[in-house]
Amino acid sequence: MERCSTVLIILVLVLSSMFYHAMAQQPVVGGVGMSGSFYTFDGISIPAGGELNTSEAYIVVYNYIEEPIDVVLNYSAPPGISVKFLPNETNITLQPGEHRRIQVIVSVSKDTVPGTYRVSVTASRVFREKPEGVVIQPSVTQMINVTVIGEYSVIHVYALDPSGKVARNALVRLYRVVDNVLRPIIDSRNGELHARVVPGDYVVRAYLAGELVAEEKITLAPFEEKTVNLSLKIVYFEYFSIKPIIVGGELRGVKVHAVIKNVYKNITGADVVLEVARNGEVIDRRAVVRSSTLVLGRNEYEFDYIPPTGWEPGNYTFTMKVYGFGGKLLAVSPVRWLLIKPPLWMRLHLHIILPLLAALIIVWLLIRRRKRRGEERGKSNTARRR
Repeated sequence: MERCSTVLIILVLVLSSMFYHAMAQQPVVGGVGMSGSFYTFDGISIPAGGELNTSEAYIVVYNYIEEPIDVVLNYSAPPGISVKFLPNETNITLQPGEHRRIQVIVSVSKDTVPGTYRVSVTASRVFREKPEGVVIQPSVTQMINVTVIGEYSVIHVYALDPSGKVARNALVRLYRVVDNVLRPIIDSRNGELHARVVPGDYVVRAYLAGELVAEEKITLAPFEEKTVNLSLKIVYFEYFSIKPIIVGGELRGVKVHAVIKNVYKNITGADVVLEVARNGEVIDRRAVVRSSTLVLGRNEYEFDYIPPTGWEPGNYTFTMKVYGFGGKLLAVSPVRWLLIKPPLWMRLHLHIILPLLAALIIVWLLIRRRKRRGEERGKSNTARRR
């Protein structure tokens, strides 16, 4: 037991010493650090003439000391491969505790020879107080291996609203499927995307206000050019419910409550319609709002409803629909049900009296049939005696 404790103590001391020396050798002593996702793109394949250009490929540069620091961003790559930082600033000043997220774009020229290349990005602190002038101290680095492919495919993506126009405020993102994992490679923020990519399987998505509004899976063959039109789901029901209003044990109406989310823009001339059916047959289509403006964001509606002919026993269903862009159906709510049972005397009538009456009629018919057969036999016997 004592030997185990001694070994454990020695192991802790050794690890502590290794950690101390490792930290002492790190450039973070200059006050600048780096994190982010750029390194996770190690092994990415890019065709000659293509690029890695997604906001999901980024570094985070931060200042963890109690004084401002100046940082310069740089990269190292072989000829034919270039790196760009967004925002387009390679010299930044960080206040104490401040961090900055910076997108990293890797571009490959069309004449780059296929092969695997190393690309690194570095954040270095600049010391300006030295008397001999500006001195740059290397700080932190992230590196990836980029495989340049000779074959390529071309894809064009358009995010279309219900009127068929390109939704210029839509983010379009292209993902490559690698081992059943989606890896983002290209972003576009103006509703359309054009890219040269490696042949293979892809998923293209469109986002509005940070919400997924369209998705399509595609496969690109070598040297194939494909156009994808994404139909955006710009309106959806965030909430829809009905609640019976009971007064004195009697159903007087239902309270309808709906929240409609519009993630695109203000939609003029929109219609919101409540559709009510009884036993599968539509009995009412009522406009909640007509030719109104469905504003961007949340639109809430709450009102009481009574059928035109009053409540009758049956199975009622309630559905709300949103129309816009000249009468196009934009969204349909979930279906809500309300079962109204008939009065007790009617249920007894249906479940007891009617079956009993039917049984009595059947018995009476059987007795009448038997009596008729008996009369026919009697007449037959009389005829034989004669």
